[in-house]
Amino acid sequence: MAEFGTGRFYDVTDASLIPSILSRETVMASRTYIEDNPFYPSIQDTPEWNGLFNDGVPKMNAYIATTTKQRAFLPLVSEKEDPVLAQWQYGMGTTVAFTSDLSGKWSGDWPAWGKWGSFLTQLVTITLPKFEREPCTLKQENSGEETVIMLESASQNN
Repeated sequence: MAEFGTGRFYDVTDASLIPSILSRETVMASRTYIEDNPFYPSIQDTPEWNGLFNDGVPKMNAYIATTTKQRAFLPLVSEKEDPVLAQWQYGMGTTVAFTSDLSGKWSGDWPAWGKWGSFLTQLVTITLPKFEREPCTLKQENSGEETVIMLESASQNN
């Protein structure tokens, strides 16, 4: 049947292989997921990232083509409108995805860019918890040879 329909046949003896076969077929049926034509990512208007990209962005060699999460916003996109940098809220936290690499093989001129360190710092910092106020206070009191440490919850519940 596969030959008649110019398709592919998989002789599967282990049912646990079926998901990987379906995944592989999906990738082959759509487009390649590795985009490897050098380009300059487009900057979208995102206040948290704008300061880094005031002077533009360096050239990038390649990235992994993905689809955007439903509630994500995209600070950087490719020429094909694929996410290069995506950010979204997940539960109480923030998640980011940078679809290139950190070594320079795919990210091209980025590691030599003067703001590369700030970019990496922002990638990590944006995912850290954000507090409107300190969640607790820590006090230390020394009395002779004794040290007392007091940890108090800001909500006074603990």
